[in-house]
Amino acid sequence: MDHLVAVPIGALVGAVLGLLGAGGSLLTVPALIFLLGLSTREATGTSLVAVALMAVAGLVVHRKAGRCSCKEGLAFGAAAAGTAAAAGWAASGLPERLLTGAFVVLLVGTAVWLLTRPSTADEDPALSAERDARGGVVATAAAGGGIGVLTGLLGVGGGFLIVPALLLTRDMRMSMAVGTSQLVVLISALAGLAGRATGDTVQWSLGLLFGLGGLAGAAVGARLADRAPDDALRQGFAGIAIAVGGLMAWQVVSGGSPA
Repeated sequence: MDHLVAVPIGALVGAVLGLLGAGGSLLTVPALIFLLGLSTREATGTSLVAVALMAVAGLVVHRKAGRCSCKEGLAFGAAAAGTAAAAGWAASGLPERLLTGAFVVLLVGTAVWLLTRPSTADEDPALSAERDARGGVVATAAAGGGIGVLTGLLGVGGGFLIVPALLLTRDMRMSMAVGTSQLVVLISALAGLAGRATGDTVQWSLGLLFGLGGLAGAAVGARLADRAPDDALRQGFAGIAIAVGGLMAWQVVSGGSPA
């Protein structure tokens, strides 16, 4: 039964991803937990299958449009791959409550980020003016490594962190950073899956079906995004993130399992 409903649920999450761009994949793990009955450990592993699949689709679209710098993406992705694999391996042995608590912090932090970030067009002049020679090896390794930990440990794509990290450490426009982030997400997600390959925390068929639904939903959401006010979308997602985070936090405090 779980496999039958994975596609429509994935489509709903994909629609949010298409509407918001970065950040929508954060709903994959809660959906797998609350709607498909997975444990937090299983959800964070299975999520990586869907995240990788959606990243492939996003990468193809952005690459064809010339909005992906493979050189920069591979360098950033390489920095993320090692920590993503290590975090994916470590996640198999971490307590459920610790993983759930970490995900709650991520949800709430993302909600705050969405509510406080300014509305921007393709380029943020202030951010552009701040870019300098920070695109060195150390900065890239530190940023990529940190994002790899989040991806491997919590099963998220991390696009909402990768885009600003690319803007701050590499010299590229916003549109190029968004496209390049898809390559980084793909590399880190595959590395995270590799780290979990020896465990039983990934339900491959379920993740694949969820991801296929997500692809269809993302295509619809992307078309609707042009008609919906950006501020309303961000505030709506922030509200959902806070509500889901609150539910997960309550279950941890009460001693229950999110699954």
